[in-house]
This record gives sequence, structure tokens and C-alpha cells, in this order.
Amino acid sequence: MFPKLHISILISALFLGGLTATGDQGLPSADRIEIYKTIGDVELKLHIFEPPGHDTSHKTPAIVFFHGGGWRGGGYTHFSGQCEYLAERGMVAMTASYRTEKGHGTTPQECVKDAKSAIRWVRAHADELGIDPNRIAAGGGSAGGHMAAATATLRKYDEEGEDTAISCVPDALVLLNPVADNSSIGFGHNRVKEYWRDFSPLHNIGSDAPPTLILTGSLDTAFKAKSAKAYKERMSELGLRCDLIIYKGQPHAFFNRERSEKMYFQTLQDADTFLTSLGYLPNKEDADNKEIAELAAKMDGASEDGLHWRLKLSNPLPMPKEADWFEDAGLGLFMHWGPASAHYGSPWVMRRQAKDGSNRPMVIAKEYYETSMGKFTAKSYDPEPWMKAASKAGFRYAVLTSKHHDGYTLWPSAHSDLGTQTYLEGRDLLQPYADAVRNNGMKLGFYFSGVDWWLDREYMNYSWDKEKGWNFAGQPFDAQTLEALPMDIVEQKRQIAFEVMDRYRPDLWWWDSGLPVSLEETAERYNPNMLFNNRGNFHHGGVKKGTYPGAHYVTPENFHMVNWENMKLLQKLGRKWEVCMNFNRGKGWFYEGRTGDSEHVGGLEGILFALARVRCWGGNMLLNIKPREDGTLPEANYDAFAKMGRWMEWGAVSMFEVEGTHFPEESNVPVTTSKDGGIWYLHARPGESQWQKGAFYEHCEPGKPIRVNNVPRITSAKSLRTGEAVPFRYEAGTLMINNPSAGPDGLHEVIEIRFL
Repeated sequence: MFPKLHISILISALFLGGLTATGDQGLPSADRIEIYKTIGDVELKLHIFEPPGHDTSHKTPAIVFFHGGGWRGGGYTHFSGQCEYLAERGMVAMTASYRTEKGHGTTPQECVKDAKSAIRWVRAHADELGIDPNRIAAGGGSAGGHMAAATATLRKYDEEGEDTAISCVPDALVLLNPVADNSSIGFGHNRVKEYWRDFSPLHNIGSDAPPTLILTGSLDTAFKAKSAKAYKERMSELGLRCDLIIYKGQPHAFFNRERSEKMYFQTLQDADTFLTSLGYLPNKEDADNKEIAELAAKMDGASEDGLHWRLKLSNPLPMPKEADWFEDAGLGLFMHWGPASAHYGSPWVMRRQAKDGSNRPMVIAKEYYETSMGKFTAKSYDPEPWMKAASKAGFRYAVLTSKHHDGYTLWPSAHSDLGTQTYLEGRDLLQPYADAVRNNGMKLGFYFSGVDWWLDREYMNYSWDKEKGWNFAGQPFDAQTLEALPMDIVEQKRQIAFEVMDRYRPDLWWWDSGLPVSLEETAERYNPNMLFNNRGNFHHGGVKKGTYPGAHYVTPENFHMVNWENMKLLQKLGRKWEVCMNFNRGKGWFYEGRTGDSEHVGGLEGILFALARVRCWGGNMLLNIKPREDGTLPEANYDAFAKMGRWMEWGAVSMFEVEGTHFPEESNVPVTTSKDGGIWYLHARPGESQWQKGAFYEHCEPGKPIRVNNVPRITSAKSLRTGEAVPFRYEAGTLMINNPSAGPDGLHEVIEIRFL
């Protein structure tokens, strides 16, 4: 229907992003949302980002992104950052939802059908969108990259009844790790082997295929360098342009912003340069590359140093003299406990879309409150055993959810009608916790959410869709008609926060979205040594942010954000940091009453080894446990605490009051040292196992000896646990030690080395 100028960018790299347990804070918001396809009661949407001053009379280049997830899951927010960046540079950028196996029970074939439908819809509505129908790009990551490539190469998989006279072939492809090879040596072959030959883009490249830029890592396993080279060779045979850049030493996840800001910006610049050369973006001189990086750094709330917004320290506060304990604390205990523990496992079920893709929440807010509140009993609550066991296990501070997003207060608040004052005859659940923490020599912390989905219920949209929302009763409504949250409710929430500070005088305040309060109203009034994390400078969807106390440290969430380059940059910048992550199993941060998954804990051998990485890079680990609704703790937690305690009896010296060095640039295991640097502790892998993969073991070279480069000559090496000598050798100046088997309880051994 339309003449074509085919331009393709294949960016082969992982961008996992996505939602976390604390939600969408920091993700850029689309300017408009359109439904491009309806299947039964499933509405598939395009989230559209427009350039500044965009008008429908314009003929602007556009791009549509499809998220990754192996055709099984994922979410459209994966590409929000790229969309906002490209919109700022002058393109209309969109990110699409589509049917997946987990959400809709579909196969990979339906994913491709949806991708083709999206491109057709955009082209058919080009005038309404203010875009050029002859300059429409498609992009995606992993399986989404496959889908985008499929729209340009595959001849099958059109939706039945759709107007195929409208071309689904994009004029540009921007793909991240496109898994475009589905042969027996490629990705997902077993799932598509019955039809892989007409499903694999690499094997269906035609003479009309677009010019291609491939950006990939040499260690990428999903879209191997061999497949990327084969793609280039096939394009060259057909006389088509295919630029290929392979980044040496970069794995499948190198493009993920949370893993490497450096590579995120580098690939953005490379893509920008290529798009500019094709006329999709305005020209920029080489000298302006820094401006491109700075613009990219603004996406997702990143700071000027290029770090992710969760690592940003806005309005930094100096460490109080009596709060130097935090730097060497090393290990904190996080506890999510409240009505969500009784049934749903998370308040976020009120805010997330139903898995069938329909315009309704997973759980209607009204139903959440009616179901959860009465089931939360705390009838057997006694935090003393928790803290006693945790203290012996090496935990040095504790943080409990005083009030989470659902608004339930674990003390009898005088400023709210939802909490123990309503359901538990006014019991104070925070005081026994505070007493137990201090009785066991730990520092006292409270989690506090500045948002309140109970108090805010008449003034909030429970959906993330800016136009079509759900109200408290789960009914759809025009979200743009909402009234602003009255300031008297904001003041009410301020008083709730002050109440906790006044009653318990905590050592640490863990914001999870903030309130307009000042340092004078908080720490200076209630505890001048109180520490604040960096999550108090934003609100969940609020516009009246006001002042906030400032922050002492930053809080990456989950271990995928603990990238060594970022963490060492934090050290260089003098920023304290703490990573929060789950100990108990289950999808959310609370006990999952419906499934019982939270009765189990994650692999302790990996968690303790991860702690060594954290300490090597100067951080703390805040490990989350999930008490049951009745106030008891799963036996698996006590068992794990006991094992940790046995390890800490001999290993604590290598985890606390230490510095870090060498790893991973000069060693393949974490290395901590005494404060004076005279003693080094090599944290050996916990034996050898096929499961030593992922973020806990990255750069650790399972199966190989421990190696340390650029190390002074040592006089001794011994097992920290047994005191027995450990054989060592030098190979070309590199210290080599055979990695020992795991120690008692399957936990890692530590090798102490001393120098001349």
C-alpha cells in the first residue's frame, strides 16, 4: 500500500528492566495510549511517546518496540527509556503490549501475529499520529527482537481477517538481542521445531530486507556471534547493508542499563549515529556525543554520573557521627509483614493488570481490603526469637514495614482509620519489635510508605493507564477526571510518619516513596543520628513533592542491580549503598498465603557468597524475610539463621570491618581485606556446581582455580575455618589456588592470605 524505504537496526543485547516489587517509580510515562487490537476481551495497547511540540500535522519518523520475555512473559515498560530518549531526539516512539504464554496461553506464533497487527495499525493511522507512513521502524528485545525482525522477513503469521493490503513490513528495525536464529543451534528451537524454517528470520531474509546494524556481545548466548555474522553474510550476499559491532567480553545482558550504564549509553550512541546517518534523527556533530549521553542519563531518573535512578543520591546528607555503624554493618534484616501476608502476598495486586490482559486489576482494591484485613491476626507474634536468631546469624540491623502502600498501620495510629486500632483492638506490634531489636544489640529501622492506597482511594487511579483507569471498586473510569489529592490528606500522612518517629526513635528510616517533610521536622526533632535512604525524594504518582529530608545512602533493589562497575563508581563517589533482596521464596515481598511458596528460602550458599560480593564492593545487604500472618516465622528461616550463625563463628572477620579489592578486574573470586590491608580474605566458590550461574557468580569462572593478579608475594595461605595451610602457586606472576569444596552446611570457604 505504501512505498518502502527499509531501514533496520538490530541491537543484539539484553534490556531486562521491567517491574519490581515496589512498582513503576522512575519509569517514563507515555504521552498517549492507543488500543491497536482487540481479541475477545483482551485489549492490546501502544504506549506512545511524542517529541516536544509534536503535532498531528507533522510527518515524523516513528518506531514501535516489542518487549522480550521468551514469548512467555515480559512487559511493555522494558523500552520506556529508549522511547523517551528517541522522542526527545525527534521520533515518535511506541512500546507495545502483546499476547504471551503466561498471560494469555498463546504460542510464539500469536506473538508474531500481534507484532504484524501493531505495525499495520500504526501505518493505517499515520495521519492521526502525525507520523510518516514511509518511515516506521520496529524494534524489540530478545523474543521481541525476533518479532520485529519477523514483521520484515516472515511471509506467514498474519491475523485472520486483517487487511493485508496494509503492509506490516517496517521501514526500520531496532532490535535488542533479537533471537533471530531459531535453528537447532539458535534460540527456542524445541518450542518451534515443527515450524522453525518459516519462523526463523535469519533463514527467511529476502531481497527486500532492510539494512541492518547489529550490536551484540561476544559472549551473548541467546543470539550468538556466529548467528550475527551469518545474518551479516546473508545480507551481504543480497547486496544489502549490514553493519556489525561485536563488543568484546560482553555477555547477553550487557545492554541492560541496570547492569552497565556504560554499555547502555554506548549502544544508545551507536544506534543514534546509525539512525542519524539514515535521516531518521537530526544531524549531530561528533562533539555532541556527550550531549547524547547526558540526554540518555536523564531517562529513568538517572543522575548526571550516568547511574540508575535507584543509585542517585539527591540532596545528600553527611553521615552523623553516631551513625558510622552503617558503613560496617554489612547485613541487615528486612521484614515485610502486614495484611498482605494473610492472603495475596503483595498490595501490588491492586495495581497490576489481570493476567488475561483485560482492562481490570488482578484484584479489585475493595476486595483486597475486605479479604486481607480480617485474616491478619498476629495471634502468635513474638519477635524476640526472630531477633535472637538473626543476631547470631550476623545481622546487625533490622527494618520492619511499619506501614506499606496499603496504608495498614502496625501500631494504633491516632491519624488513620486503618490499622491495629481498627482490627486488633489497638495492639502495638511495633514496640515488641523495637524492644527485641535493641535487646539483641541491633540497630532499629522502620520501612514507611509515603503513599497510602486507603487514604488516597477517592483520588487515585489504581491502574497505570493515564487515561483509562480503575477505581477503588474496580470500575473503569476516565482517569483524567480525577481531582488532585487534598493537602489535608498529605498532612494526615505526615502526622502518621511523625507518630512512628516520635514513639520509637529509630536509627534508620527506610522510605519507599516520600512525603513533603524537612530534616528539621524529622531527624533533628526525634533522633539526630537517624539515617535516611534515597527513596524519600519521590512520590508514587504525586505532583506535590515538596521538600524532603535528604538521604545518606542509596538502595539498589534486587541483585541484578549490583553491577560491579556501578558499585565501584558509588565507592569512588563516596556513596553508601545497600541492596535489598528476598530471602524467602515467592514472587512478592510478603508471605504468600495462597501458595505457601514462602515457607522455603533461597539457596543459602548463593546468598552468603553474594554477601561477599557486596562487602567486597563496600555495600550492605538487606535480606528480606516473610513472617506468616499470625506472627510466626517459617522454620526454614530459623534453619538458615542457624547455618549462618555457624559460618559467622569463624567467617565474620572476613565480612565485617573490612575493605574490598581486586574483584573482578584482577581476581575471579570476591576479595575482602582487613582495614589496614595486611590480611586478605579470598571467598572461594561454594564448591563446584552446574547451578553456579547468574548474578551471584558472575566473573567467578566456575570450574577454574582461584586466581589473583597483581598481588604481593604472600607468606602464607590458610583456611580461615580450620587454620590448615592451603597450597598455592604462581603462574606467570598470578597467584593460583585450587578452589576448595564447600564447607559445612554447603557454604563457601574463605582462604586467609598474609604477606611478607
